[in-house]
Amino acid sequence: MIGFLRHVLIPLIALTLIALVIWFAGPLLSFAGWAPLEHPYWRIFLILILFTVWIVRKLRSWMIGRRYNRELAQQVVESEPENDATSEEVKLLQQRLREAIEVLRNARLGGKGERKQLYQIPWYLIIGPPGSGKTTALINSGLNFPLAERFGVESLKGVGGTRHCDWWFTDQAVLIDTAGRYTTQDSDREHDAGAWKGFLQLLKRYRKRQPINGVVVAISVTDLMTAGEQGIVEHAQAVRNRLQELQSELGIRFPLYLLFTKCDLLAGFNEFFDDLGRDEREQVWGATFELAESNKGFDVERLEQHFDALTERLSSQLVDKLRHERSEDRRRALYRFPQQFASLKPLLQRFADAAFAPSRYEQPVQLRGVYFTSATQEGTPIDRVMGAISRSFGLKASAAPAAAGRGRSYFLTRLLREVVFAEAALAGIDLKGERRREVLKWASIAATALIVLGSIALWATSWSINRNLIDQLDQQVAETRVRLEDFNQGPADYDEISRLLSQVRALPTGYAERADDRPMLAGFGLWQGEKLGYVTQQAYVRLLHKMLLPQLIYRIEDRLRQNLDAQEFLYESLKTYLMLERPQRFDAEHVKSWYQFDLERFPPQMYDDVRYQALFEHVEALFDNLEVPVPYALDQDFIVEVRAVLRSVPLARRVVERLEIEADYAREIRPFRIDEAAGAQASVVFNRASGRALDDPLNGLYTYDGYQRLLKPELRNIALRLLNETWVIGDEDRSTMDAARELSVLINDVRALYFETFINKWRSLLADLEIAAFTGTEHAVQVLRSASGPQSPIRRLIAALRHETMLGRSPEGSAVGEAAAAAGERAARQRLSRLLPRELRGAARTAELPGSDREQVVEAQFEPLARLAGAPDSADEWPIDQSLSLVRRLAVTFEDSVRGGGSGLGTTSDLTRNLRENALMLPDPVSSWMQSLSAQVGRLSTDDRGAGLQRAWASGVLPVCRELTGQRFPFVPSAAAGLSIQEFGRVFGHAGLIDSFFQQSLRDRVDTSGSPWRWNSNDPIAASFSPNSLRMFEQARRIRDAFFPEGGQRMVLQLDFRPVEMDEAIDRLTLNIGDQTILYFHGPIRTTTIRWPDQSQRSEVRLQLDPPSAQGRSSYIQDGPWALLRFLDHFVQSPGATPDTVLVDMELGGRKARYQIRAHTLVNPLTSDLLQTFRCPSRL
Repeated sequence: MIGFLRHVLIPLIALTLIALVIWFAGPLLSFAGWAPLEHPYWRIFLILILFTVWIVRKLRSWMIGRRYNRELAQQVVESEPENDATSEEVKLLQQRLREAIEVLRNARLGGKGERKQLYQIPWYLIIGPPGSGKTTALINSGLNFPLAERFGVESLKGVGGTRHCDWWFTDQAVLIDTAGRYTTQDSDREHDAGAWKGFLQLLKRYRKRQPINGVVVAISVTDLMTAGEQGIVEHAQAVRNRLQELQSELGIRFPLYLLFTKCDLLAGFNEFFDDLGRDEREQVWGATFELAESNKGFDVERLEQHFDALTERLSSQLVDKLRHERSEDRRRALYRFPQQFASLKPLLQRFADAAFAPSRYEQPVQLRGVYFTSATQEGTPIDRVMGAISRSFGLKASAAPAAAGRGRSYFLTRLLREVVFAEAALAGIDLKGERRREVLKWASIAATALIVLGSIALWATSWSINRNLIDQLDQQVAETRVRLEDFNQGPADYDEISRLLSQVRALPTGYAERADDRPMLAGFGLWQGEKLGYVTQQAYVRLLHKMLLPQLIYRIEDRLRQNLDAQEFLYESLKTYLMLERPQRFDAEHVKSWYQFDLERFPPQMYDDVRYQALFEHVEALFDNLEVPVPYALDQDFIVEVRAVLRSVPLARRVVERLEIEADYAREIRPFRIDEAAGAQASVVFNRASGRALDDPLNGLYTYDGYQRLLKPELRNIALRLLNETWVIGDEDRSTMDAARELSVLINDVRALYFETFINKWRSLLADLEIAAFTGTEHAVQVLRSASGPQSPIRRLIAALRHETMLGRSPEGSAVGEAAAAAGERAARQRLSRLLPRELRGAARTAELPGSDREQVVEAQFEPLARLAGAPDSADEWPIDQSLSLVRRLAVTFEDSVRGGGSGLGTTSDLTRNLRENALMLPDPVSSWMQSLSAQVGRLSTDDRGAGLQRAWASGVLPVCRELTGQRFPFVPSAAAGLSIQEFGRVFGHAGLIDSFFQQSLRDRVDTSGSPWRWNSNDPIAASFSPNSLRMFEQARRIRDAFFPEGGQRMVLQLDFRPVEMDEAIDRLTLNIGDQTILYFHGPIRTTTIRWPDQSQRSEVRLQLDPPSAQGRSSYIQDGPWALLRFLDHFVQSPGATPDTVLVDMELGGRKARYQIRAHTLVNPLTSDLLQTFRCPSRL
């Protein structure tokens, strides 16, 4: 009844209350004005869900319980086939155990008022060494055994995994009496340990949450009294090991009860407790620890305290028991019993400490108490007190008389029922498993809640989404309508049109969302997208026709007018234009492709990628939904004009141009590129006279692959296609006979034009190639070695030319290849014929390609060049190799002569002559290439001395010149550091560094009769020098003449200072230049000659204006070897009346004096650009 109340009635009452709350309070629940439970249908639905979930959970729990019970029972009675299957005894045990469990399934277990499955009631293990009295204690425990009527008050022997266990089934618990050797494992350790672990795994498998509810450790007091100290420790260690294995294997912490059995063998026990009635014998004799103390772990001192209390309790009863006892022997036994019991204390302490003492390496046990029992009174009591006295006096101890077995149990019944079974809930649970169950439980609750709330939320969400969709559409439609009313469409106003169309396209459910899936939460019977989408998308298409289509028609008409001279573009544009009025010719993909190509030509600054993509999306949508013919009249007069232009171009030319376009886009046909054909060294050896790059391609149509893979198989196809498109140029009426004849003529014309173009393009390409101009000896050696090396670009190019121009050979080089090519052509014709009008299919079959006579014309044109590469399959040396061998020898000889200082120039000259003579026997352009190599090497041989001069300049003069003039005054006016006068003279003076080099190496090669100087035109070495370097030498000569007029390398400046004007505010001007002084007082104008530097070698220049100014400076000073030039550079200079004079305005503090300075040399040293523009040339 209690179970029914707890598990059925109370949950039903709770669910009923929740259902009432839902029914009466549900309509009051609302979200933003929406009440999901307002309708009774939804409240009934929600209530049914709650009751269904509860019923499902109860059924699931009941089914799981039955399954666990069945599986556990099956496992308990199973035997091991290899050991037990043939044993009749085992079969009998199996049968008994199976029958017992079947009885228990129908028995009422679990106590009063409850009914539980076998696996649901508490399970306890009883462990202890053999002979500890476990079985006897259970037989005489006074518990209720439901199987007693059928099987007797005996245990059921286990089989299979529990064959060494005795099963005791009570109405309150299952007690498993394990074999004593499981505890000690002293007979066959490995076998016993394996059986013990298997037994524990069985418990763990079928009682996952709580494999056991507790463990009773049974120890006989006789074992404590007779085992000795070592024996006690061994027993304790065995118990300790089993307990640790239990906790480790089962993963739980459980209450532990230490039970000392056979206390009746303690002398005086029977006499002391003989007067107890049944109820008194069922009481508990021992100590139960507080739960908090047990949780902390075992404490031996606490055990001592409880044991002392028990001993004191016995002593307190002694007087009363002695008073009522008359027998002398019994009185002596009574008197000694408390002492006998007290003598167990050290033994008990030793055992408990060894078995239960905490360790940091082990899990602590939860010892709930220590208890003393007696199941039956048999055997000879042990008198420890008299034994100890006898041993101390050397006397022989007398044996106590054996007790007759009376079968009365002491202190067992209530211990098991009221202590052990009552604390079944103390056992821990498998935390990992429990966490999993807890997660599953709450997940189930959450899933149920989510289903209920989710259903409500889904409809609420769907309604909200659809409502918002309609509101958004209404709002955006209103905004769009306003913009459309305000829009005044102008010509080619694509940007504004695109923005308006994008707004309409992007309406909710509009054209942009036509392929989108319905929002996941917007359905459930409420979705309005299809209805709204039809209206919005149709509105968008109508706007495309109204706003965009006229602009696009205007656009194509404009492009036609602008490109009347671009035949192929004009043709495709007109075809697109005409499709707009001819439904039978309309091809939406073609029209879209044309507009895509055209719109890509918009300037990037007008249409970026985003704006272009938006516009083209509208174009695609328009032609995907276009109704042809368009509702706008096309310009028929203009169509006639364009057709006249197109007719002016032969159809054969149009076919060739179409083939060229096809070749550009064919992946299997590569354009011909010199850099690829001639190899990696091509850029070293070749240049193009036109200035075009070597990688500038020749259209792939004019290659062997272009001829074999494109023109031959596709010529008929493209010709038929263009004949089929004659409606574009206005010729739409053609008879079958006319079509066949015209196709044949067209193919012949195309082939003739193709081969003519083929020859011309290759001739132009080869004529444009020339040998790279040598930039020096190193470059010459590089070109010669590359041209004649193993990967010679000349050799590779000739081989490529032979491959590309020998058009008559089979693609596969065999009859099989020719057959395959022919089959490919037939297949192509068959595919095309299915695409042609019926009247042209006959023409496709009758128009065969002409023979290969024209191929031979191409081969004949380039046959002389092809012969230089020998026969295609020959392993002999190529004819061109002889010429390249001469180039290779020339490269080696020329390089040796350069490194040897010109010693081999004679041999080089002979080789260049031989190469030149050999080149005359070669066809062009190879002949011109060889002659160019010979001529350039000859020029470089002549210029070898010029190279020596270059090296002499670069190594002997240039480094010093750059170091001294690079970042120093006076060559850099702003430089703080100045060049010393001595270094200046060493570089620029007479017989200085530059002057000496010029006089010794260049004087005879230069015409110095006029200015500017010129290299002698009849000097081949001078011809290789730069005019810029000669201007530098001329400038160096002017510097020498200006600064070194007296010869030598000592700089001397002789300057005449003449005052021109001076402000009235200046009374006197004093200019000190070294030891020389210039004075001026507004008096007569006199000229003063100054020499710099003077004899005193003073390097100071000082200007003083008197009287001193109160508002600014009155003096200025410069010091250093270049003080005079720095001084003059500080003031403003202007040209004088003659080239040898300059005017200097000396202004300080707002007062100014002007002087005219005249040089005594023809070259004025004060000219500002004489020194500042001088730069040392890197090459002559």
